[in-house]
Amino acid sequence: MALVPINRLTPSTWNPRSIREHNFEALRASVREDPVLLWHRPILAMRSGEVYGGNQRLRAAIAEGFTEIPAIIEDVSPD
Repeated sequence: MALVPINRLTPSTWNPRSIREHNFEALRASVREDPVLLWHRPILAMRSGEVYGGNQRLRAAIAEGFTEIPAIIEDVSPD
């Protein structure tokens, strides 16, 4: 796990998860008030930068102005 520049990561287009606006705002507040949360629940991404775990946390971090985020980058088959 390492700090990864946010602009290196892209949300997956195939992620079926969504989040209601009030829940997203609560997630933003959690990330803002306790950024250590992201070290306990890092973003999971393929070497291409496509995120397969943590798309909503990534969105929240972007919305909060983060430039880096804890992530695990792995060789994972897109299948």
